[in-house]
Amino acid sequence: MSANLAKVMKALVSLALLVFVMIGLSVMGIRTLLDPDRFDFFNQVGLSRVGVQAWAVYTVVGALLMAHPRTFVVGCIMLLLNNLFIIGVFVSSGDLARAATEALAMGLPIVLLLLGHPYTLWRGRRKSGAPQP
Repeated sequence: MSANLAKVMKALVSLALLVFVMIGLSVMGIRTLLDPDRFDFFNQVGLSRVGVQAWAVYTVVGALLMAHPRTFVVGCIMLLLNNLFIIGVFVSSGDLARAATEALAMGLPIVLLLLGHPYTLWRGRRKSGAPQP
């Protein structure tokens, strides 16, 4: 039973990590670099086009760092700080509903931080001599 549970947990953490990295790269980062004007709410708080592009680069770097086991924690923390920044933008523009939605989205990197990178979990289990699932 525990071997199956470990296999399921590894698969779920891997899927969550993949989804989060893809969201960070595609939706938040690359699309913003290609068209920074699509985020009008940044203009409401006075962030310039260059500021939006810098934020997009920061998001892409955080997502890429999160994908590698050695830089996983740094990437997660960068993306958590990114979420806090977005919440601040929404609150300052008066959009509390979107701020609450972004606050809920912070749950995924927090869970990933608590569970750890899937490769590190697998490698640690393998080195400990525990039976492989």
